[in-house]
Amino acid sequence: GTRFKELGAKIVICGRREEVLREAAAKLDAEFHVCDIRDEAQVDAMLCAIWQTGPLDALVNNAAGNFIARSEELSPRAVEAVFGIVLHGGAYVTLGCGKLWLADKHPAAVISVSVAAPSGNDSPAGTASRKSSRSSDFGGLRAKNGCASRAATRAGSARPAAARRPPIS
Repeated sequence: GTRFKELGAKIVICGRREEVLREAAAKLDAEFHVCDIRDEAQVDAMLCAIWQTGPLDALVNNAAGNFIARSEELSPRAVEAVFGIVLHGGAYVTLGCGKLWLADKHPAAVISVSVAAPSGNDSPAGTASRKSSRSSDFGGLRAKNGCASRAATRAGSARPAAARRPPIS
């Protein structure tokens, strides 16, 4: 967010925990919205509130659900939580913005940030999380069968490299 701010962007962030958001917003001089992106109704309400002052020009989707555990130790509920945030939440936000951009004929960009597994190796959970993140962002735009291109919407992906370390034995 800092670099976007240096380039003159107005930053809007969202998340579930108000205290964390308030602190981050103060550091970034950003607007914030408390929103659980796993809930489509909350996402729609948030986007409606944001659009009251004008459309977003870009969406940086950096949603993540992380657990400090070995992949084989993740419970089904943990997997559901990760996918609910990364896949469903990412799709709700991307599709919500896309619909509004198309309605406004507003050009925009989507940037999906997916991060390597904390261990630096491609664990099954980390790989699944990254793939679900990309599919939520790009699948939503592709599903519009060319509609996104009519609104000049661009999509890109960034995956910072993780420091490699030996696998956990």
